[in-house]
Amino acid sequence: MKKEELPLKNIFVEILSGINPRTQDILKKRFGLADGQAQTLEAIGQKYNITRERIRQIEVYGLKIVKINVSKSTDFKVFLETAKQLLETQGAIAPLDKFVKKIQDTIHVQTYPSAILFLLKLSPDFSFLPESKNRYEIVSLKNSLSEQALNFLNAIEKELSNANKAMEMSDIVKLAQKNYNTISQNNINNYLELSKIIAANPFGEYGLRYWQDIEPKGAKDKAYLIMKHKKTPMHFTEIAHTINEGGEYEIARATSPNLWLKSIKLQTIHNELIKDPRFVLIGRGIYALNDWGYKPGTVKDVIVEIFKKVKKPLSKDEIIALVAKQKIVQSNTIILNLQDKAIFGKDKNKKYFLKTI
Repeated sequence: MKKEELPLKNIFVEILSGINPRTQDILKKRFGLADGQAQTLEAIGQKYNITRERIRQIEVYGLKIVKINVSKSTDFKVFLETAKQLLETQGAIAPLDKFVKKIQDTIHVQTYPSAILFLLKLSPDFSFLPESKNRYEIVSLKNSLSEQALNFLNAIEKELSNANKAMEMSDIVKLAQKNYNTISQNNINNYLELSKIIAANPFGEYGLRYWQDIEPKGAKDKAYLIMKHKKTPMHFTEIAHTINEGGEYEIARATSPNLWLKSIKLQTIHNELIKDPRFVLIGRGIYALNDWGYKPGTVKDVIVEIFKKVKKPLSKDEIIALVAKQKIVQSNTIILNLQDKAIFGKDKNKKYFLKTI
């Protein structure tokens, strides 16, 4: 839709026509039509030196005329039809602020969100649900599936809380279709946007917003989640790059991409990881996760732990292979550590053993 097809300025001229200047000014101030800042009855009353109750009465009178004018405005009807079609594409329900932004982007008209909201609330075709602890302010089409959406969110929040782990979209679709046979993935995506407490990370996993796997607050928590999904050791510079730039992951998919793109310094990530027991330094600046079986310590410490675990002599090649699973280090370095005769010995088969076994 081109800008000239829907001139919002003309709509406001039409719907405010026949109203005296003071009443027009009060309506503009009350609903943020002039500058985007809605004012209280008290603040407007102080300007005109009349009571807030009198301002309320003038507002009621002005809105009656506006509603009469709206019924005669062709441009308003075009706006209304456009808004209804947009909301239908979002499952007939959406967070109000995002929906208002979508209208602005669609009609390509620079105007205040409060002005768009004012027009929406003049129509009986839309219902509005106030913001709550767990939900954003919601707009829906009358006679839509808004009750289904809210019931769905309650069920998914409960399932996530009970499972206490993040879920992929496919898991959420399966859960939803147990109770709603005809629900589509598009509707599910739209419904999830209504929730304040369900969020997605860059890896397409959904969970409760306060979980570290969903919206990690610190660099080390982000690093842990990135490595957990990559499933391979990473140099701290690569980790920092992924946090700062997104790396190979679609950070924009996250519910809060700005949180993921918060810049982190190289030395900061190195300092944080080396102190966190979830990470193991296995090479020059290369980290692995403790969960993968890597253990902290020097090459010699690792060799000692290997012998304690296997409880038998090992060949040089066997030791090198086992150490390689714990440390990224040159073979010569491993062989050099085996020369410590106070700790390691060599049997007649040229296999090494731990003298303290």
